[in-house]
Amino acid sequence: MHLFILKFIGVLVALHAITLLPLFDRVLPIYLHGVAVVAAGLTHCFGESTTVTGAMLHSPTYAITVAPSCSAVELACYIGAAVIAFPSPWRAKASGFFLGICFVAVLNVLRVTSLFLVGAHARAAFEVAHEDVWAVLLIIASTLFVAGWIAWVTPRKTPAATETDEYAAE
Repeated sequence: MHLFILKFIGVLVALHAITLLPLFDRVLPIYLHGVAVVAAGLTHCFGESTTVTGAMLHSPTYAITVAPSCSAVELACYIGAAVIAFPSPWRAKASGFFLGICFVAVLNVLRVTSLFLVGAHARAAFEVAHEDVWAVLLIIASTLFVAGWIAWVTPRKTPAATETDEYAAE
């Protein structure tokens, strides 16, 4: 357990260090624009007339900007560190890392979409939704993702193997 914690902290620091590289500063705006574009598509499903400029999602009555601090990169780093630090085969780590990043991206699009809708239709509830509700939901969702991934990669004992183990112990 101590080794896992040390690996987790080391990988988390390394992943966060990557976010400090100049290349990351060039890639992040592309990602934020993509989140805004997909969120705009989803808001259209709810009858909103939204357009995107850079990372800003706007309509005639409301606008929201997907800021770098709202990119959920920290969440992806947390999931990535947990997946890489957990003792499992590298193939499982790679798939968990990739699926974790996709999971975070989907959650972030849903988050931005819902925050835009809340802001457009219930502006007084925006801060609570943004700062409290989604913060808790993201923590719970990422923890459940990591727990689910760990359950998926952890070998299970079959009933036949358990019986064999019991007889071997006698």
